Amino acid sequence: DDRVRDLEKRFDRSRAQRIDQFFSRMVDKFAITLSRFDEFAVRIEIRINRAEEEGKNIGSAREELVQAREKIARAKTSLKETRERFAKLVKDEEGDLRGAFAAVHRIVKELEVSTQAARQALINLITTLKGLGIGTDEERR
Repeated sequence: DDRVRDLEKRFDRSRAQRIDQFFSRMVDKFAITLSRFDEFAVRIEIRINRAEEEGKNIGSAREELVQAREKIARAKTSLKETRERFAKLVKDEEGDLRGAFAAVHRIVKELEVSTQAARQALINLITTLKGLGIGTDEERR
């Protein structure tokens, strides 16, 4: 992997691998989470459509769904930017292991903030749907 080779140029092999593994694990977790958020958004949209077909007043649920999807898209963009920033950071740092690790940690935290915003948007949407009585009692259990 190019990232690991670039890190190895400045650090010993084990440190370079640890930095890369930390970043990779964190980014993979965010990617899986965002994928789950997409699945939730699809399932929520199906419920909204079903409720609309049943003649229920869905209120602002569609607008909230659009907002949630926009936040998910922003988080995905942030994920992509995080990967790019890490690749650039690996090439630009001048052997400062602590500085490099701190920078990686900082960019992962920024990604975490955007992911939390997407999560909160989905939670707000689900709360709105529960208030509208969408879905059967069996689905809510």
